Amino acid sequence: MALWEVWPRNADLTRTEDPVTGWDQLTLVERDSLPHTWTITAPTAEATAFLGGGGCILDRDGQQIVSGRLTGATGDLVTATLTFEGDKARYWDRLAWPVPTHALTSTPSNFGAAYDTRSGARETVLLAYLAANLGATALTSRRMTDVTLPASLGRGGSTQISARMDILGDLVTKLAENGGLILDLAHDESTGTPRLLATVTARTDRSADVVFGDPHSALATSFVSNLRWSIQRPEYTDAVLFAAGDQSARTAALFQDADAIADWAMHREGLVDYSISSNTTEITERATTALADAAPPVQVTFDADQNGDLTYRVDYQLGDALGFELPGGLDALILDNCLREATTTVTAAQAEQVRLTIGTPGAGATGTQSARILRAALRRITNLERTR
Repeated sequence: MALWEVWPRNADLTRTEDPVTGWDQLTLVERDSLPHTWTITAPTAEATAFLGGGGCILDRDGQQIVSGRLTGATGDLVTATLTFEGDKARYWDRLAWPVPTHALTSTPSNFGAAYDTRSGARETVLLAYLAANLGATALTSRRMTDVTLPASLGRGGSTQISARMDILGDLVTKLAENGGLILDLAHDESTGTPRLLATVTARTDRSADVVFGDPHSALATSFVSNLRWSIQRPEYTDAVLFAAGDQSARTAALFQDADAIADWAMHREGLVDYSISSNTTEITERATTALADAAPPVQVTFDADQNGDLTYRVDYQLGDALGFELPGGLDALILDNCLREATTTVTAAQAEQVRLTIGTPGAGATGTQSARILRAALRRITNLERTR
């Protein structure tokens, strides 16, 4: 049985001398694009160790799994429930300013440029946006001095993008997703001084070697149980993108999701307002992101056998492409076979339970109809606010 340890972390990223003891339950949700989240139920006397801007580090058998900040706590005189979000959430603490070097004060001023336009490899572009808005080249007042960014390896294919008060986390993670990359930010102690180290990794295709199925599957190397699935129709399949221009002179283009059209036997149009540019590379990037956001949410969730030949975090990782041989034609549901989410539940004196989710990025968090409607509305409002 694996040993999980909960280490409180101070605001300066240093660990406390001892891990928390007496906690009852830990539920960890790891996501490949969005920040990880977790809850811990522990004695109220232990909860004070996390307050004052602190957080925690979760270790499993001496290996760090996740790290992050406290976001809230509730409890009584005896027991407290603590909620945390992974350090990657730092990216959502910043906006992508049109001129990141222009200092704002309470005295109104102009940025001097409408957009921060960057082009090149997606990895290079996303790291440049991070550096300009929270890294070493950011304004001192906006700089996160405990964050270290890596050098770009030039991966992810070429693109061009114009930023204007985009939410930085959304901007860089979508660039990573479109380039087949995974962006993270994690606690690092390798230099002796704790820091937050950004990482960019390429997705790994393990579908030939890691195959999930039922006991009757001929190809399965790991078995599934308690499988649940859900799918909803796409928000739209045809993105009508309005680019720069005015009235009859406005540039327009059509982009389609061929898979969604074939699977649902329908064409459903949606308007993507992108008035800031008519650059072909740039509008293609925005249309690709828009179609991904509008794609039919697919969620296939199952319990993974942790006592068999293959084990999560050892033989396959979050974000890996996996193989499937499922009964009843369920394989046809899995249009995206990347491991998007893993939920680990640890209860004192019991073996951990691991539940895996395959499907559309964020489907577990935004798959309900009401959540999708709200998400679409917020996207449109944000786009209007940015382009004015």
